[in-house]
Amino acid sequence: MLQLKKTSAQARARRPAIMSTPPETAPVTDEPTHYPPPAVGWAAVVVLFLLVVLSVLDRNILTLLVDPIKEDLGLNDVQMSLLYGLAFSLSYGMAAIPAGWAIDKFQRRIVIFFGVVIWSAATAFTGLARSFEALFAARSVVGAGEAVLSPGQQSMLTDLFPREKLALPLSVSALGLKVGGGAALIIGGMLAAIFPPSEIMHVPFLGDLAGWHIIFIVIGLPGALMAALIFLIPEPKRRLLKSAIPGKTPGFGEYFKLMRQHARFYFGHHLGQVAFISVMVGVSAWAPAFFARTHGWGETQIGLWLGSMMLWGSVIGLPIHAAIADKLFQRGVYDIHMRYSMFAALLAAPIGVAAFFMSDPIIACLMLGAFFMLTSVYASLPVVSIQAPLPSNMRGKAASIMLIVIGTGGTICGPLVIASLTELLFQDTAKLNQAIALTIGVGLPLVAALFAITLKPTRARMASTTPV
Repeated sequence: MLQLKKTSAQARARRPAIMSTPPETAPVTDEPTHYPPPAVGWAAVVVLFLLVVLSVLDRNILTLLVDPIKEDLGLNDVQMSLLYGLAFSLSYGMAAIPAGWAIDKFQRRIVIFFGVVIWSAATAFTGLARSFEALFAARSVVGAGEAVLSPGQQSMLTDLFPREKLALPLSVSALGLKVGGGAALIIGGMLAAIFPPSEIMHVPFLGDLAGWHIIFIVIGLPGALMAALIFLIPEPKRRLLKSAIPGKTPGFGEYFKLMRQHARFYFGHHLGQVAFISVMVGVSAWAPAFFARTHGWGETQIGLWLGSMMLWGSVIGLPIHAAIADKLFQRGVYDIHMRYSMFAALLAAPIGVAAFFMSDPIIACLMLGAFFMLTSVYASLPVVSIQAPLPSNMRGKAASIMLIVIGTGGTICGPLVIASLTELLFQDTAKLNQAIALTIGVGLPLVAALFAITLKPTRARMASTTPV
């Protein structure tokens, strides 16, 4: 008995301190091992992937048309950065709270359907805008509609896959972010060849429109049809706490309480993601203009080369990152999602900086392909660290807070920082490459430093919420 007591005491001593986390914060499911067949989960991944591609296509097509829109409407770089960043992100953030609440409260498929219809219609209406104010308004509606997709995607997939296999489906779904960015340039480049952006053309019932107007209309119209794809997959069963009150959905107050309990993790995670997304959105927004100004490329050439590198870099990178992270997580490396993202940011920084000083644009594109391959981790692995320890009826709220803090902050700051550096610090639009390189060289090491703060609390959160 003495030996048994000693062994028991030793076992208690070896338990991590994190087990002191209040038991009500640990998501314990009624049927923790009863997940749908993999085919059902992966069908959902495919549908959500396509909708993510559509959302980023509608969001990013503006980056290819910066100079034609500036010339047509008499705008400057800062105004274009506000259209890409503030106009979209302000409404994106404002709509995030009701979107997260709706995702946790109602059938997620219906909420996503209406979001897709709204942002697609707004993209088409962008093609009718003839002033900065009208463009700003249309971009704002696009942002409000897209606010439902990220909470819905994260909530549904986390109910369809166990957490030790979650990184790969989340990464494949999030791959739509990168495919959409590349597709915006490739499809936009093809459409620019058909509808030259600066050329005025007559459109029946709409009158005379510039080519860039028509491109927005052509891209926006199919979205309403694609919205119906969400009904091809079943609504997944929500996995709740055993202690949850039937029919009661916890409010944002409960989630904020959880954030305070894990303040160190949320501080490093959210601020690190703000910096990461600022860099990535800024590079994606201004790289096309860099190739046009520095290397003299046209929209079609930019779309083909830069779009392909953005696309293939992410297509190769995201699944590889996720597969490695899932394997290491299964072996007990509970902080792998944040640790991996930290090292990816550090490795990508010198490659990204060097790309914008290459004299050969083809080499610059190839280097950016490697850059996007490494940095693609931001779209999925840090998300796993947030969502995996949470019950289903808090995931929409978690995603909506990330939209406000991370998405809004990063999307506004990235393009605006680069535009401000170009016009205020370097005072020369031809030095856009230096502004982008400086943003990468400072931003990504900052990301790594902030992610390092999360490693210990990440291990704590994961270990204290192991399903039983």
